[in-house]
Amino acid sequence: MRILKIEIDGFKSYGQYQALEDLDPEFNAITGLNGSGKSNALDAICFLLGITNLTWIRAQNNEDLVFKKGQGGVTKATVTITFDNSDPKHKPIGFEEQNILVIKKQIVLNGKVTYHINNVISTQTKVQNLFNTCAMNVNNPHFLIMQGRVTKVLNMTPRQVLYMVEEAAGVRVYEAKRKNAMTTLEKKEEKIREINRIMEEELRPRINKLKAEKDLYDEFIRLGNDEEQHNHILHCIEYYTCQLAADRCQRKIDNKTEEDGRRNESIKEKKADIAGYEVEHEQMERQLNQMTEQKQELIQDEQDKNKDYLEAQKAKKTKEDEIHEVKKNIKNLENSIAADEAELVKKKDKFKRLQENTGKEVEIFQRAESDREKAKALLDALAKGMTVDENGKEVSLDSMLMKKNTELNKVETDMKLLQNTLSDLRPSIVSKTKEIQTCPRQTEQLAEKQRLEYQRIELEKRLAAANMDSTRYREGRDKINNLRRELEGLQDKRERFECEFGYMNFNPPRDVVKSDEVVGVLGKLFKVRDIRFTTAIEVALGGHLSSVVVRYKNTAKNLLKSGKMERRTTFVPLDDIQTRVVGDRQYNKAVQLVGQGNIFRAIDLVEYNPDLRKAVEFGLGGMLIALDLETAKRVCFDREIMTRVVTVDGDDFKPDGVLSGGGQGGRGKVLRAVCDFFDGSRRLRDIEAEMREIQAYVTEYDMKRRENESTMIKLEDVKERINIINITLSSDKHARLEAEIKYEEEKVEECEAKVEELKPELHRIRSEFKELQEKKRNEKKFKEDEKRKAELKLREAENILKRKDAAGDKRVQNLEFAESDVKTTEQQIESQKQEVGTYKESLTQLNEELQGCVEKFEVIEKVVDELRKTVMAKKKECREKEDSIRELLGKVEACKKAIRDLEQSGHNFKMDIEELDKKKKEAEGRAAILVRTHSWLEEEKVHFNKPGTDYDFRSRTVDSVIREIDHIKTRRKELEQRVNMNAMKNLSEQEEHVMTLETKHQNLLHERERLQEMITEIDSEKQRELVRAFETISVNFGGIFSTLLPGACATLKPVDRNDLEAGLQVKVGFNGVYKESLDELSGGQRSLVALSLILAMLKCNPAPIYILDEVDAALDLSHTANVGTMIKKHFKNSQFIIVSLKQGMFNNANLIYRTSFVNGTSNIKRTVNKNS
Repeated sequence: MRILKIEIDGFKSYGQYQALEDLDPEFNAITGLNGSGKSNALDAICFLLGITNLTWIRAQNNEDLVFKKGQGGVTKATVTITFDNSDPKHKPIGFEEQNILVIKKQIVLNGKVTYHINNVISTQTKVQNLFNTCAMNVNNPHFLIMQGRVTKVLNMTPRQVLYMVEEAAGVRVYEAKRKNAMTTLEKKEEKIREINRIMEEELRPRINKLKAEKDLYDEFIRLGNDEEQHNHILHCIEYYTCQLAADRCQRKIDNKTEEDGRRNESIKEKKADIAGYEVEHEQMERQLNQMTEQKQELIQDEQDKNKDYLEAQKAKKTKEDEIHEVKKNIKNLENSIAADEAELVKKKDKFKRLQENTGKEVEIFQRAESDREKAKALLDALAKGMTVDENGKEVSLDSMLMKKNTELNKVETDMKLLQNTLSDLRPSIVSKTKEIQTCPRQTEQLAEKQRLEYQRIELEKRLAAANMDSTRYREGRDKINNLRRELEGLQDKRERFECEFGYMNFNPPRDVVKSDEVVGVLGKLFKVRDIRFTTAIEVALGGHLSSVVVRYKNTAKNLLKSGKMERRTTFVPLDDIQTRVVGDRQYNKAVQLVGQGNIFRAIDLVEYNPDLRKAVEFGLGGMLIALDLETAKRVCFDREIMTRVVTVDGDDFKPDGVLSGGGQGGRGKVLRAVCDFFDGSRRLRDIEAEMREIQAYVTEYDMKRRENESTMIKLEDVKERINIINITLSSDKHARLEAEIKYEEEKVEECEAKVEELKPELHRIRSEFKELQEKKRNEKKFKEDEKRKAELKLREAENILKRKDAAGDKRVQNLEFAESDVKTTEQQIESQKQEVGTYKESLTQLNEELQGCVEKFEVIEKVVDELRKTVMAKKKECREKEDSIRELLGKVEACKKAIRDLEQSGHNFKMDIEELDKKKKEAEGRAAILVRTHSWLEEEKVHFNKPGTDYDFRSRTVDSVIREIDHIKTRRKELEQRVNMNAMKNLSEQEEHVMTLETKHQNLLHERERLQEMITEIDSEKQRELVRAFETISVNFGGIFSTLLPGACATLKPVDRNDLEAGLQVKVGFNGVYKESLDELSGGQRSLVALSLILAMLKCNPAPIYILDEVDAALDLSHTANVGTMIKKHFKNSQFIIVSLKQGMFNNANLIYRTSFVNGTSNIKRTVNKNS
């Protein structure tokens, strides 16, 4: 849509008709001096487009729009614009078929405003709608850009920039739609609330009241129908019950007759079973007798062998005792030796202390005494012409010289022999060493020998580590045999208990219940703490002594139903028994009455498993035990106690006055036997545990013994192989030479050591020999010197001995006594050690004799074990046969009891049949009376007691129906005074009203939902359009700004990246660097930014026509030229009409319209721009 022609007549400064003809479809400029009317031409366009705010076109009212307000002879203002409507994209709605639109608006002074479209009168609204559809809403004009708008953009906040983008995108229309929808929605909500209020506050209370009244009315009517129906049902049930009773009696009569026949058959069968059982019993008795005889023979054999066993055991025990005695003596001697050695240490310490105390003095006296004796001996020898040797014996110098010479010759001879031996051995070693290097060596044999030597050492270590205690092993074997005999005795006692008290045993049928569901007989589930109370506890239990405790009630039922019980049995289920226990108050009162220790709670006198407490409480919980009759009487009949009391003698007092007792007889025998049974069972468990422990050691010993025997065999084999290798190696020259070299090297070392030992000895003897030779040469001088020395030594010794006193003699005597005591103790220890050796030799001989006894004993023991096992097996076979006989006798007794029960039941059959016949006739008579009274019963009786019908009598009886009828009558009488007979009608009216309101309410809810969906859709559409516009405007903004200001860039950025509604910021940059604020730009740059933003928004939703009024006022000439270039580049599809004074702007226009003010009126002249 383009403007082709603008005609102005009488509008503002245009007092005469003026026309802007043949406007260029792209770029038109209006220029002229200030005051010439160029802006009034734009005001004329806005006036035609239907502007309502006259201040935008610089007028206060319509008179300001007429030339000189009508003072110049002009009374009306007319503006006519011709539009090219050939572009199909911008054709306004309703004018799609017209290619030319001529729109005229005229205002008459003090008159009305008229509109014409194509010379047809129209309205302002129609004209405004026409332009609105072409994006030319003059009252919200984005196609009209004035200088003030550019200035306003520079000061906009981010939120205001967002509003501009919304306007450019055309989403503001969504706001109007949304606002209208919200207003409508609020009205709907108000109506919904009002309907809800009426429903809740007025109608529902009224309806609830009417419903209650209707319910009463319905109940009253229903009760009348129910009463009639119940009377009908009552007659039917009575008739049906009578018929049913008669039929039932007849069936019972038939069943009784049939059962009587079966009873007779059962009696015959039971008698036949008894006959068969008796024959079988006789056979089993004969077998048992034979087995008993065999058992006795085996027992006799076992007893005979036991004698041999005991003799062998005695012989073995005698040897073991002898060995034990010898070991004991050895141990005593070793202990005595240890004690004596400890005592010897003490005596040596004492002797050492005495030596230290008398030390030097005794030593001086002893040395003086010795010197005196030696001096005397020397003087005596010298007097005889002799001297003394080193031992103090009288000898001559010649004999001494001869003896020393002999000694010297011997040592020199030994030295010579050793040196000769070394002289022979050393060359031999060298020769053999050379020879061995040329002999081959048997490496494999040596390696094998080394490996076998290692095996020998390991096997010897293994044998040493075995730690086999044969004595403990033999003692363990003997202990097992003794325990086994004790075990057999206890088992015999248990068997005797089970035979004597068979009723205290219970073996449940395994095919009926699980064994863990049966706990056992009550009398065997506890133990009496004190044996003197057994009689009282047994009397207290009474018949429950043999009751069987089971875990569950169903277990007892299954056992009773199975029919496999051999005797009459009472069951005590732990999960379904009621117990009574003497309370603390009653017991304390009893103790207070008779004193502590005279009265006891029965349950406190027994030991039991805590899990079985309920069973024990069932049998004993409600009873007390007294020591005597008087105590029992006082406690039992005390008003605060009133509890059953039993005395230790078995006298039984009951609160109801019943007293029993008067003699023990056999009472208490069972529980005493049970106590023995408990003790025996405990001992059995201990024996079995001890046998397991000992048997484990015996088994381990046997296993180790076998391992040691295997190890010994391996060791002997290894030694044998080593000997074979040694023999092989001995015949080997290399090995022989190697052995000879080794022997000779050892011999050389030995000889060299002896030579070294003889060297100092030879030197000493030579020195002594030379000294004797010197003495012999000067014998006279020697003797005189010796005599002088001896006399001097004698005098010195006697002088010393003169100083010796009595105390010194005592100390010396003590020292000598201590020394003698030490020697005596040492001799005693040595004697004891010799005695220990003698005992050990005796012990070795005794061990050999014991081994023979053990071997003989083990042979006999094996025979006895086999016999014992045979006897045990035979005993077990006899017990099993006895169990079978008892079981058979139980079956016989059960059959006899069954026959007695069947015969007894037969006597009652006749009486039962007569009684049933009588009842049958009574029922038939009552049914006949009902039929006579209510004839319809015969017709409807075929439907009686059919499930799902009114005649379903399964849960009804005559009495229950009569009670229901009485209840109905009572309730109906209560309702007669309260029933509102019009409740039904009133309720229907109110419910119709409610239905009307509910329909309206549903419609409102539906409309509200539709409005909410529409608002949501508007918001979504608005958001999509806004995002699209933002992205488009931001791109266009940058492109336009870079055109206006080359080298610069601009963009729009959201304040909040996640929320576009928070506002948009304008960012400008130069050379890729964005400024922090627009305040950093010059005034012209800021104007270019604002203009670029405005034009970018115009391009987002382009209008066919754009009008710019002096937007370049703040720009310099270069920027102004760029604006013209930008318009041509970016807005090729829109028509621009620009008002400007600057040549740089309008030089780019295709057409220029120049205004002038001549003779008081504005004129317009059209010029084609040659530069464009």
